[in-house]
Amino acid sequence: MDQLPKISATVQDSVIPTFEIYTKLLEANASNIGVTAKTRQTYSYGPHERQTLDLYTPEDASDTAPIVLWVHGGGFVMGDKNLSAIPGDLVYTNVGHFLASHGITGIFMNYRLVFRHGAVFPSGGEDVALALEWITKHFAGQKRDLFGLGNSAGAVHWSTFLFHNAFATTLERVTTGNDVRLRGVVLQSAPFDFTKAGPSRQPVNKAYFGDDVEGKSPYGLMTSADNSTWELLVRGKVQFNVITFELDPDEIKEPARRFVKAWNEARPRTGAHELAITEHEGHNHISPYTALGTGIEREEAWGKRLVEWMEAVRRG
Repeated sequence: MDQLPKISATVQDSVIPTFEIYTKLLEANASNIGVTAKTRQTYSYGPHERQTLDLYTPEDASDTAPIVLWVHGGGFVMGDKNLSAIPGDLVYTNVGHFLASHGITGIFMNYRLVFRHGAVFPSGGEDVALALEWITKHFAGQKRDLFGLGNSAGAVHWSTFLFHNAFATTLERVTTGNDVRLRGVVLQSAPFDFTKAGPSRQPVNKAYFGDDVEGKSPYGLMTSADNSTWELLVRGKVQFNVITFELDPDEIKEPARRFVKAWNEARPRTGAHELAITEHEGHNHISPYTALGTGIEREEAWGKRLVEWMEAVRRG
């Protein structure tokens, strides 16, 4: 972590040096992570080749263990639930290992990407909805608390699912059902709007969102969500947690502040619960998930606070 401030704050320039730092730390705990890797099961949640997910089950897990559905980042054009380019099957098996060690069932999904798979808004929300439908069927008959976790572009896709009325049927199922229930959503290092995005982002944003980039952003969707959406979220007592990190770039931090402000201003109308808001020290945009599974207390501190938040939500 101490080396991170020396790395460029831009997301693109920080990826490789950050992975180089954390691959070494994860290799030191590879034997423990490898045990979790052996439990991994891969399923298809839809017909497209990218609509697959990995399931990590804790040892001695009960049929009431909480579930996290994690959606990776990658600027809408890259990323994977398991990065084979990094040797040793470490990333993101390390995250599955971390969650399993805290008694949490981890589900990591892939989704269709811009350009390579022709992803066009709202395909990210569609993929999240399909994965949730798979989860409700796979765990039918089990009382499971479900938490959404979206990283960067993955948080955008979670937001699309939550605030776009095209997915109201699935949202109703997971907020009012008797088995799997959505208890909370964590939007981590999300580009809540694209007002601070640099010129290099524009071709991708145009390809995915079309002409109404801001209207389809998490900020735009949240502020325009209809009453029926808020009724489901409020009735289901779904809690929200907005997380940023000290070394996140301005294109992440400034939109997050605007999102929080707009959420709070809308609460008298929507009845939404108060946001949990956290900025964690030390990490950049890439490092948080590569830090999990290292077994290093300072590196994993943000993840442990996240687990504590989920436990508090479950206690009500």
